[in-house]
Amino acid sequence: MLLDGFVTYTGDDICLIMSHTHGNDNKDIHQFTWKIFIKSSALADECGCYGAGQDLLADAPSSNVRGAGPGVAEITFEFNRKDQRPAESF
Repeated sequence: MLLDGFVTYTGDDICLIMSHTHGNDNKDIHQFTWKIFIKSSALADECGCYGAGQDLLADAPSSNVRGAGPGVAEITFEFNRKDQRPAESF
């Protein structure tokens, strides 16, 4: 499903960086990612982390916007395999 992936975090927020060839708004990729967030929230709750899942669930304790959902950015790169793209950051 994925070509590559990396998980990082800032504070209590996780960030999933994934590359795939399924295009923007792909239902399977979005469901896969949602399941990761739900399972991560459950694990954080088991570990006793405060406010686990507060960004996902409308009824979770929060001092922020409730149930706003995860932040998402999708970027599409178009390229011709004959002409390699130069290295670039995003």
